[in-house]
Amino acid sequence: MEAAQRSKMSSLLDPLLMVLPPLLVEKNSEDLTDALTYLISVAVEHPKMFRSSFASLVQFAISVVAEKELDDSPRQAALELLVTFAEGAPVMCRKDEHYTMATVEQTLALMCDHDDDAAALAEWQNTDDVRLVFFITNGQLDSDETDENWVAGEQAMDRLARKLGAKSIIPAAFAYLPRLIASSDWRQRHAALMALSSIAEGCEKYMKSELSRVLDMILPCLNDPHPRVRWAACNAVGQLSTDLAPTIQKNAHERIMHALVPLLDTPESRVQAHAAAALVNFCEAIGSEDEIIEPYLDGILERLLGLLRSPKRYVQEQAITTIATVADAAAEKFVKYYDHIMPLLMGAMQSGDGKEFRILRAKAIECATLIALAVGKDTFGKDAMALMQIMAGIQCISPH
Repeated sequence: MEAAQRSKMSSLLDPLLMVLPPLLVEKNSEDLTDALTYLISVAVEHPKMFRSSFASLVQFAISVVAEKELDDSPRQAALELLVTFAEGAPVMCRKDEHYTMATVEQTLALMCDHDDDAAALAEWQNTDDVRLVFFITNGQLDSDETDENWVAGEQAMDRLARKLGAKSIIPAAFAYLPRLIASSDWRQRHAALMALSSIAEGCEKYMKSELSRVLDMILPCLNDPHPRVRWAACNAVGQLSTDLAPTIQKNAHERIMHALVPLLDTPESRVQAHAAAALVNFCEAIGSEDEIIEPYLDGILERLLGLLRSPKRYVQEQAITTIATVADAAAEKFVKYYDHIMPLLMGAMQSGDGKEFRILRAKAIECATLIALAVGKDTFGKDAMALMQIMAGIQCISPH
């Protein structure tokens, strides 16, 4: 669309936008969702066309996100419209004195929107759906995993931080995060931790410069009474271990390891798996500086060996992945643990021939290979032939 055409269209926006407030008053979720979806389509291509009406449209969108009597769809659509402006016209958003603060506030509110009852907690704890269990490197679930408000909020926070940057997001976020992290409501503590996970990459320089302050918020939550908060704290540690590497590994390894490793003993399988996954992120960035991980190897591997006996297969799978990463980081220092771990891995490779064991077998093979590389042929040589025979047997297992 040419500039002259955009100018003409802009003059029509105000009367067009007048149809929106009545839909909100009527709590007409369906039509409001449709209208906002059309606006998003235009904003993606021509965000600056909304310049003259931007302030009023922001206020309206914020009021939609905040309206709990609406269905989730229009609230999420309104948030999507706000984030679309951030991605397409970040300068216009930064110049609006209310945009960032109000958008962050309502995004955090959506991130608190979890069911809070015993049944919901039991379902969360007992799930075997690995898509909802394992740590995702960028901190977010895929958009088609769930349409819950809290997921929309987490994704929005990540996108806002990437596009608006630390100078805009940090003052707005930290106006709310200390209060949320100190709340008696686990959902608010959870939201604060997930927000820290979500903004880490987009605000990397600030987070590195204030690392001690950030960890002061996160690490105590690893001992939180609510398992979902402990899970979120693991998520934050894992995300920061990736986004703030190698600074966080060099400057905070003692604080993090002493707080994180004991969670491998926690009674909840999901928290165990997420703590182990966070260790993967922490260890992946260590590189050649294996002395960082050496003091903690005994505690880590003792607990990971325990997780290999978990009744939850996804916990076993995650434990194997973490052992492989720790072995890679520890290099030759892993020799001490070889004789304890390699027989268990060989056992895992032969744990069953059903397709439900495929991932476990594959991870065990990968782990054994990385351990072999870490410890060298002198240590691995005595098991090389037995491992080859097991792998040959696996190749003969029917894919069906």
